[in-house]
Amino acid sequence: MKRKSMGWIQWPSLLSRRKAISSTYVSFHFYILDLKKRSYSQTRQITVPSTSALAVHTRSAQLQDKVEQQHLKRLVLDYEQREEAEELKGMFYNL
Repeated sequence: MKRKSMGWIQWPSLLSRRKAISSTYVSFHFYILDLKKRSYSQTRQITVPSTSALAVHTRSAQLQDKVEQQHLKRLVLDYEQREEAEELKGMFYNL
């Protein structure tokens, strides 16, 4: 029996859609499961409830990435402002 390697690829445009189940709304996350066997690849879409460990972990990782991205953006903008201020100071001192 050959082993199949499995990888998870998140499909962002399909995340957080809601489906009606017995007149209550339950949030679902949609993922694309990539099954690879030898040289060919096969994908399948799976639905995971938002309360599952996979969905919770994915959502928390997304939030952490967003916070880190905002932090880095703030650092870059602050650095650029300091550099610009130093350039202006240098221009005025040379006059």
